[in-house]
Amino acid sequence: MTLCGGFGAFAAPSAQAGGRKGVAVCLLNDSTARVKVDWISSDTRTRDGWIPAGDRACAEGTFAWRADLAMRVTWADGLSARLDFNNPLIGYPTVTMDPGAHSAAAACSSFDSNDDGLGFTADCSEAYSVGTSNEYSTRYGTIRVTRKQDDGWKQFVARVIE
Repeated sequence: MTLCGGFGAFAAPSAQAGGRKGVAVCLLNDSTARVKVDWISSDTRTRDGWIPAGDRACAEGTFAWRADLAMRVTWADGLSARLDFNNPLIGYPTVTMDPGAHSAAAACSSFDSNDDGLGFTADCSEAYSVGTSNEYSTRYGTIRVTRKQDDGWKQFVARVIE
């Protein structure tokens, strides 16, 4: 069962090379404002662009160079945050937030981070077991990421909250 029921099924687990599961993510806009999602790397996706309050967009990815799946979430004021989802060959799946050049100045103090010397962290990375949730806060909003039970994919839900 995928978390994006009603948005079309993703490829069957047997389509993934070497039995290694890829990553599936649904971005839910639980805020009162619209947000934009750009899938930087993914194999399939339901949509790109602006997501109205109460709506969603989903994607899945495997074996990309930097991450299995990467997305940039942009708020109406133009500030954004990039989230990379990766299922390494060894260890737990990880989610890494990279505030980037047009960042919303994310707060990453509770995560493993690398100080870039410019007053914010270069990235915030955390390993996720099933049921783990973490929040990535910005000046404009917060994204709460939760790892769900696996099926043919390592399943995540990312919720934009206020």
